[in-house]
Amino acid sequence: MKKKKFRPFEKFAIWKCHGERCWLCYEPISYKETTVDHFFPEELLNDPQRCDVAFNEYGITKEKFNINGFENWLPSHAICNQNKSKKIPKYIP
Repeated sequence: MKKKKFRPFEKFAIWKCHGERCWLCYEPISYKETTVDHFFPEELLNDPQRCDVAFNEYGITKEKFNINGFENWLPSHAICNQNKSKKIPKYIP
């Protein structure tokens, strides 16, 4: 699977929509230093079983959620994104 390459307008929309803050550390982030993180990692596209478990935990259906869509993209610092890696954040109701 080829990783998603973000266009400048996508990155800008994600950064602006989420208050110009890193979603992982909550610190302000400039547009230039912003990387785009997938809340649910792209790797789930290649692991249907793990994807089903994660989506079920969060009450999400594959038909209504796009791993490579705006609903799954968040602004982050590069180091925060790397530290999160392929982890799925723990579900907290």
